[in-house]
Amino acid sequence: MYNSFYNLSENPFSLNPDPSFLFPSRQQENAFKYLMYGIKNCEGLIEIVGEVGCGKTLLCRRILAALKDSAKTAYILNPPPTEMEFLESLMEDLGLPAKNRNRQELVRNLSAFLAEEYAHDCRVVVIIDEAQDLSRELFGAIRFLSNLETEKNKLIQIIMVGQLELDTLLYDPELKALDQRVSLRYQLMPFSRKEVEEYICHRLKTAGAGQITFTRGAVNKIYRFSGGIPRLINMACDKSLVLGALARKTKIDGRIVANALKSTQRRRYESRGGLSAATPLKWAVVAAGLAVAAGLAFVWPGGILPASSGSKSALVERSRPVVLPAKKSDAENAAPVMVEKTVASLSPAARRRLAPQLRALEGLL
Repeated sequence: MYNSFYNLSENPFSLNPDPSFLFPSRQQENAFKYLMYGIKNCEGLIEIVGEVGCGKTLLCRRILAALKDSAKTAYILNPPPTEMEFLESLMEDLGLPAKNRNRQELVRNLSAFLAEEYAHDCRVVVIIDEAQDLSRELFGAIRFLSNLETEKNKLIQIIMVGQLELDTLLYDPELKALDQRVSLRYQLMPFSRKEVEEYICHRLKTAGAGQITFTRGAVNKIYRFSGGIPRLINMACDKSLVLGALARKTKIDGRIVANALKSTQRRRYESRGGLSAATPLKWAVVAAGLAVAAGLAFVWPGGILPASSGSKSALVERSRPVVLPAKKSDAENAAPVMVEKTVASLSPAARRRLAPQLRALEGLL
């Protein structure tokens, strides 16, 4: 409804994962290169996890586009509940007959197809999106497919893409055999405050908007609301532009964003009790406790808390430090995001060790 007022060629903040609006963030670029490396080297089973709305589906589509001329691909979104339905969907995506065939016929035909493609030096890549919804039966089917190999290489590359709980599922002792077959893992992280601002500018420029500006205060509110998650950034910006157009303003300030966010159902920080009502100091204690328990370095006003690694002076550099702002107002704005970013920065192994604590924390956020 605001495209004509702002002279936009299209909606810059649509919730649909449009590859033409791809923002080349450090996270997206690293994940893409990581996946392409795994596919090129026939790593077999790969796991990609990230929070809801962090760009996993867009990454999948980018991979599919990159492999269009060099590999046979199948993309399974929202995997079906049974193994037979899964195999049928996989076969159909690969262009193979699947209807009116039993499991033995499906497996035999798929194995023959994979062997033939391998003989012609053509890779077969299967991407399973929303993999956290896979049933135990389907995890067993994936394990079976991952066993299809020659003496040197895998016949099929399987990329499981899902929310953070996918990694927790794989840590189940009953899935240990499958978990050990995962050769590459990568976690997509939320945007930093700077990346949020760059992301907004990128999407506006792509849609042809030269006169729209988001003030620093507006970006701060959007960052706090979204926690750096692209889908929530889009939601906040879209609603803000609607109000901006109604007020005939091209400069979107913090007041417009605040009014726009009132109409959302997002009550993560403002309306719940528990930790949402805690002081910035309490938030910092929670974040610091998680960081130290997980073996991360945590920046505290006046010093750095060392990571727990057996050495009192050891510092872990694998994660971006979590900084508690010096000003009280800044701390109040950043406190909830601080804890979320600490949780998001945990490695898969750390999330497994802290699973009970994280489940308790989710109930409070």
